[in-house]
Amino acid sequence: MKIAIIELDYHSEVLYSLCKIFEDSEHQLSIFTKKEIFNEFENLNIVEKFNWYIKDSRLWNKSFLDEHISLMNKHDVIIFNTAASSFYFYSKLNFIPPIILRIHNVNAYFNRLKSVQPHFSLYYVYKDLSHIVRRELFCRDFYYLKKFMKKVDYFTFPDEKIQEYALKKGFVKKHQIAPSIPLAVYDPEFYKKEITDRIFITIPGTIDQRRRDYHIVLEAIKRILPLINRPIQFTLLGRPIGFYGKKIISKFERLTSNKFIFKYFKNRIKQEEFNQVMKETDFIIAPIVLNTRYTIYREVYGLTKISGSISDIIRYAKPGIFPMEYPINNTLQPIIDQYDSVEKLSELLISYINGDRLVVKNNIIPNILQEYSSEALRNKVEHFLYKINKNTNSA
Repeated sequence: MKIAIIELDYHSEVLYSLCKIFEDSEHQLSIFTKKEIFNEFENLNIVEKFNWYIKDSRLWNKSFLDEHISLMNKHDVIIFNTAASSFYFYSKLNFIPPIILRIHNVNAYFNRLKSVQPHFSLYYVYKDLSHIVRRELFCRDFYYLKKFMKKVDYFTFPDEKIQEYALKKGFVKKHQIAPSIPLAVYDPEFYKKEITDRIFITIPGTIDQRRRDYHIVLEAIKRILPLINRPIQFTLLGRPIGFYGKKIISKFERLTSNKFIFKYFKNRIKQEEFNQVMKETDFIIAPIVLNTRYTIYREVYGLTKISGSISDIIRYAKPGIFPMEYPINNTLQPIIDQYDSVEKLSELLISYINGDRLVVKNNIIPNILQEYSSEALRNKVEHFLYKINKNTNSA
């Protein structure tokens, strides 16, 4: 089967996961992307497996698409890894094969008018108005997105819970649903078999009060430090955003002792360094703030968009601790604990550090995550692709 993948926006890590799914398949993959994204792949062996068509940064998306549309149409299916811009051009192109679109933000795609959520600070009023003028008035994104969506045959969501939400709200119909494809693939290389005397705990992601509640973690750690029976190395694996980020780092630094080793980063973290920290990590804490925004649209983690921490759990094979409100899918529930208070979070941390909860979780991870292996995901996606290919050819 010939599969075309289009990524002209910014999701290089998600494109990587899609490539990993098809890495050992016999399908012929053609990837249409821009030079900035390809540069993140060019030193990886995975590049040789596929046909790459690279848009130069000086070239308009329209010119690139016009140049390659006939080639795209020679494929059996077209997968849009991301479609966050260029809706005008996409809506004008005559795509022949079935189109599958990966949905990253449900409200931004399906429920725009009812999801506009302004922020009333000077900075965000300016930013939001700029977005409305550039994207909605000048580019008419709202109008052309609707036209493009009519061309889409199937939608794939990153998680069953998000798929269920979209169906329940009537945003999509059952016959439009492709199998959910997570944004990460389980990589056994990062599975940590042995638990050492020092426990490594990580909060991945930028230190931003709009995305995570660090104060509840700080309070829980203060409570458990006199009680733990072995040292912990605690890492904030993301750059600090503004004064808030620096203040959070300062508060954690004050806890430093022979029982609490604290590590943080001042700037953007290179992928190799991120990978190394995650390889050492025993479990992650994800103190997610559920209500968030994508551009000017309200999104809810776990319902309308996936948290990057879920992808970290899948790829790096780590147990996790999440807020109680975050909807966890059935497959991942055995390796994710949830808290609804400082007391509950403290109790969980003690059970991971002093008790055997970490060992129990860690032992079952390889079996749990087999569903997220490249082979399992490939089989699931292939079954669907063969089915729609058969239907297309018989039509």
